[in-house]
Amino acid sequence: MSSIRALADDLAARSDDELRALFAARPDLCLPPVPDFSALAARACTRVSLQRALEKLSRPELELMETVVLASDVDRGTAVDAQGLAPLLVPVARSPRSPAPLLQRLHALGLLVRRDGQPPAAEPAENNDGGTRLPAYLPLAGLVEVLGPYPAGMGRTHRTLAGLNPQTGSRLAAVADSLRRAGHALPAPTGNEPDADMPSAAAPAEDGKAIAARAAAGQAAASAEHGQAAAAAIEHWLGQPGVWSTLLAAAPAKTPELLERFRSSPVGAVPQAMRTVDAAAPDLQPVPWLLAHGLLVPLDETHVELPRAVGLLLRGGAVANPWHTHPPEAAGPADMRPVRPAIRDNAAFAAVAETLRLVAELLAVAADAPVATLRAGGVGVREVKRVADALHVDAADAGWLLELTAAAGLLVLDVDTSRWTVHGAEAYAALDRPLQWQLLATAWLELGRAPALVASGPGSTPGSASAGAAGPPPGAGRAASSNTPINVLAAEASRPDAPAVRRRLLAALAELAAPPSAPEPAAGTVPAPSAGFVIAYLSWQSPRLQRRFERLVPGMLEEAARLGLLGSGALTELGLLLAEDPAAAAAVLDEKLPAPLSHFMLQADLTAVAPGYLEPSVARELQLLSNAEGRGPAAVHRFSADSIRTALDAGRDAAAILDFLTRHSATGVPQPLRYLVEDTAARHGTVRVGSAVSYLRSEDAELLDDLLADPRAAGLGLRRLAPTV
Repeated sequence: MSSIRALADDLAARSDDELRALFAARPDLCLPPVPDFSALAARACTRVSLQRALEKLSRPELELMETVVLASDVDRGTAVDAQGLAPLLVPVARSPRSPAPLLQRLHALGLLVRRDGQPPAAEPAENNDGGTRLPAYLPLAGLVEVLGPYPAGMGRTHRTLAGLNPQTGSRLAAVADSLRRAGHALPAPTGNEPDADMPSAAAPAEDGKAIAARAAAGQAAASAEHGQAAAAAIEHWLGQPGVWSTLLAAAPAKTPELLERFRSSPVGAVPQAMRTVDAAAPDLQPVPWLLAHGLLVPLDETHVELPRAVGLLLRGGAVANPWHTHPPEAAGPADMRPVRPAIRDNAAFAAVAETLRLVAELLAVAADAPVATLRAGGVGVREVKRVADALHVDAADAGWLLELTAAAGLLVLDVDTSRWTVHGAEAYAALDRPLQWQLLATAWLELGRAPALVASGPGSTPGSASAGAAGPPPGAGRAASSNTPINVLAAEASRPDAPAVRRRLLAALAELAAPPSAPEPAAGTVPAPSAGFVIAYLSWQSPRLQRRFERLVPGMLEEAARLGLLGSGALTELGLLLAEDPAAAAAVLDEKLPAPLSHFMLQADLTAVAPGYLEPSVARELQLLSNAEGRGPAAVHRFSADSIRTALDAGRDAAAILDFLTRHSATGVPQPLRYLVEDTAARHGTVRVGSAVSYLRSEDAELLDDLLADPRAAGLGLRRLAPTV
């Protein structure tokens, strides 16, 4: 019975609650709706749907799934049950675990089907003799392809490798013959060795080419059969009691260490892999010895594979050894360090205040000069440096701020000018700081981009290195990747999966911060996991997404810290609440952030010092009157004739400037500053420079008088500059 038909029958026998649970775990199965169970089963068996389902499996579930695929045979209908799988799974010593509950979960997810003739109920049935019969399962046929040729890091069988190409089959046949000559007890050959002689008889109508072709086909078939027989003989020999230990005892030095390199990755690179080696030859090196004894099988001239039988022997006869039934534990302060809550909160709220300040400054910079883009897309390095210099931050911080403000809709791309312009800045500035933070934080949470990828290049992370040397197995395609750096706000940084990864990250941090995941913290401290430990924990939850986590999570942790979701590496109350209730997180921030100040301190050296965050209206007016020096919420502002003149050009007068300074200064207005304002205002406007579009000139002054007096010329706005002009 095909997997689709078996799964359709299985789904049809499920209750409504079981189907709801399936659709909740695999929503792609019900969107769009399907007409019947056959269509539902067909969709569940597609490669894309199976990949999505596997991505949601935890590490113990995935290891069990791989073990089921290796231990069963879909084509022959050979199913496995919990009892048969138990020897293939070696749980961590801390807490042995039965595979039965996880088998039921994999079945509930539609990844396994029960063998024909078994009841749909999850409970064990009874045999005819009254004994307990555990449910036996078969994986969906598509899982074999989705999991790839090396499930659980195990190689293919000797017989599968023998059928890859004639050269590999011939080499295995030669290895089997060599092992027999060396005295090893391999089963006798079947007698179907290929015959090199040409057949003696042929139909009279056949010409020489036809005879040769038929002979070559027969010889190839016999050679393939001989290779399969040799592979079966080697597998049988390796499975005999005592053979493995005897082989290792007689192996050259460092052979066990070399085999250990193939424990999790069965393919390696070896020069002259197709060489002929006699098993009885003395003083063999480890690689030739392994080739001579069939423990490594050549795939081509440069690649070898560790067969499945040898991989099982390396793992003590188990597929999952160990079977990671529990999440990783922190090994010490390097994985999880204690942080005092006060230090955590101070760091988080300081980061929030700094981010809000920099966003406000960025909007002011972009309002004066919109951010230009490159023809190829994104913001160029030179433009990012201009923004960074204006904000007194480095280029990486400037790129992050541009990405954040664009995500919040405060910067929008003008398609006519190809520049990022300010949008809604006045409405944003009118918001209280907690609401400003909520806008930015929720925009980051739902951002379908990965700002941390900017300038790093979009190439995928390296895959697991094969043992022996670099290089993929033959026939494996290489994903095209580019090491070209990604520009700020370029399309290459788009990652539709980023919002889901951020939510999983915040959920994982919450789990790590709460017992029993977190170790017992020191009194009055909270745990702060390292980036590596967070990635390890997430990879245990979803091992097939490990490369994605390694690529995205470090940058997301830094971004979360800048938004106050982390403080000194520890999850804050803001981070705990953001994903579920952003308004509640903003309310917490409103309680914790100090109230904005309406005063500053004026000093005799023509400077003003803001002791904290100023009210937006006060800060804007102070920035108009002075030039900021330094960074941070307590930055120093310096007054000068040029800065006062800028305010006068904007429509202020001396009385208004002094009134503002008097109302908001906690120390009064120093006399030098008062003199500077009054003197600059007195000289302001005495000489003005303007422009004229055109002029009239005549030697007849009376004619010009008549022209100015003519009502018809009133709309021209003529002014007398000289008697004749």
